[in-house]
Amino acid sequence: MVPAAAFSAVLALLVSGCSAPTEQRAEPEPVAQGLQSYYEQQLQWEKCGSVIECATLKVPLDYENPQDGSIDLALNRRVAQGSEKNLLVNPGGPGGSGLDLVKSSVPLMFSKELQREYNVIGFDPRGVGKSTPVTCLDDAEQDELRQQNQRSWVPAEREEIRAESKKYADSCLEKTGELLGHVDTASAAKDMDIIREALGDEQLDYLGFSYGTFLGATYADLFPGHAGRMVLDGAMDPKSTSSQVDLAQAVGFEKEIEAWLEDCVESGDCPFTGTAEDAYKQLQDFFKKLEAKPMVASDGRKVPVIDFINGFIIRSTSQPPGRCSARRWPTRWRATWIRSSTSPTCPPAATRRGTIRATPPRPSAR
Repeated sequence: MVPAAAFSAVLALLVSGCSAPTEQRAEPEPVAQGLQSYYEQQLQWEKCGSVIECATLKVPLDYENPQDGSIDLALNRRVAQGSEKNLLVNPGGPGGSGLDLVKSSVPLMFSKELQREYNVIGFDPRGVGKSTPVTCLDDAEQDELRQQNQRSWVPAEREEIRAESKKYADSCLEKTGELLGHVDTASAAKDMDIIREALGDEQLDYLGFSYGTFLGATYADLFPGHAGRMVLDGAMDPKSTSSQVDLAQAVGFEKEIEAWLEDCVESGDCPFTGTAEDAYKQLQDFFKKLEAKPMVASDGRKVPVIDFINGFIIRSTSQPPGRCSARRWPTRWRATWIRSSTSPTCPPAATRRGTIRATPPRPSAR
């Protein structure tokens, strides 16, 4: 997780007068047999917001058998007036929505220089969001699932979690069908090459975060002749297992929170008291209280402690302490901190509006 200032610094490299590579580029790859019709598509952009345009693209369900049918990819873009350069973005996940990134986060995350130079293109990868989706549960079932506090670190609860996970996977297969077997990184990278061609670009300029770095690296491996400027931010080791990735991410979050707490108590505008070690203990105590007695959103649903913690991580690792003044907290949040005899940092983004988004678990892309 990288602060907005770091995003701008990294992205500025894309438009900072970098000289063209001097090494010999690989020859562009020929279009595989059976895919020609997909590569001949023309995007029809339509307004879908005040500054956003949307389009839909067809890609093969199965690249090994492209004649067996197609699925839809949803795209959107922010247009840089007068520019013909395109930057395709992916927020990671796997399963993160590129549409949401382009719609909501570009002005905050990307430098003004980049926004002037590039049309920023988002897409929901296959199986995600507004593209042909993986479907597992309806909204009511998903809400019920998210109310559960599944503690995989408690041995006595693991068998129940395994059983629930199998039940969930069976539901995904039943409601999604054949697509479920074709939601993978290689297919998503091949989809990106069809996007490149539909945009009219000889080479793909790309920005990927987190898992998006793996997706970008896979694209460059499959299509070296079409790989343009590639920014891989927060690169993950493609050889790591899911468990290894989760552990490394947890260690990274832990270090970020510790560093943030140190900055917070030194800033003079920190809701915690005492030293950084004291603040860490206050935060842990607060999480334990929320696990025992979850907060309730304005619509009556509980806020599971994992959602609260995820929101805290997003806020604490992407916003400097000085911008997290307790004076800016909603009254309900301040009252919660007081009742809990502690004062953790800014209200978690996932719950600060009093609602819980019913976001299904992201399908594995491995």
